[in-house]
Amino acid sequence: MKIKILAFLLLTVVTILSSLSCDDGLDCGPFPNFFKLTNLDSEVFEVEYSGDRSRVIDYNGITENQVAYDKFAIGIIPEFNTYGWNNPTLSFGLISTAYACSPPIPESEEQIDSIIITTNKDFNANYSQGSDLSEIFDIVGYDEANNLNDNLVDLNDFIGMDPVVPYEFYFLLKEKPDTLTSFQFTIQFYQQGIDIDYFEFTTEEVTIE
Repeated sequence: MKIKILAFLLLTVVTILSSLSCDDGLDCGPFPNFFKLTNLDSEVFEVEYSGDRSRVIDYNGITENQVAYDKFAIGIIPEFNTYGWNNPTLSFGLISTAYACSPPIPESEEQIDSIIITTNKDFNANYSQGSDLSEIFDIVGYDEANNLNDNLVDLNDFIGMDPVVPYEFYFLLKEKPDTLTSFQFTIQFYQQGIDIDYFEFTTEEVTIE
């Protein structure tokens, strides 16, 4: 009896799968596997952390153009083209009547060489105008290729891992300026790119306390 029931269930599954097609309104791809950068830009945020500051739990716009140094983040906005088309896996549930094709999240094949962060004013006694501030920033991102999640990683340690370009990432400040004043940060981004090896962009001005 159990064998008959199992055979019936398998036959039902095969029948359901054979009846599904992209003509039924499913977006069955193919979908791109990879992305390559065409431009980088930035936006500044005020972040909220978990209690031990090991994990970011939220990103908010900066109100009144002023933010505490340990809540300041530079969000990196990638613009890219996708390539490397692949057919996805069709997923379904025996209980649910919803069916969907599961497209892969595109990943980068472009390796980061270095990231230099400078500011338009003296930051503190250790970092004058134009000096590299990358060692006083963490990175947080969301990217399976680099095993990034919402936990913080020292930016220079991250670069030392020979990472590819993350799909989404942020730079978080971890040292206080000597004076309460406004700053603009310039990011120089070097990579082993497919089409472009270098990007440079500057944040909007924000007061950091």
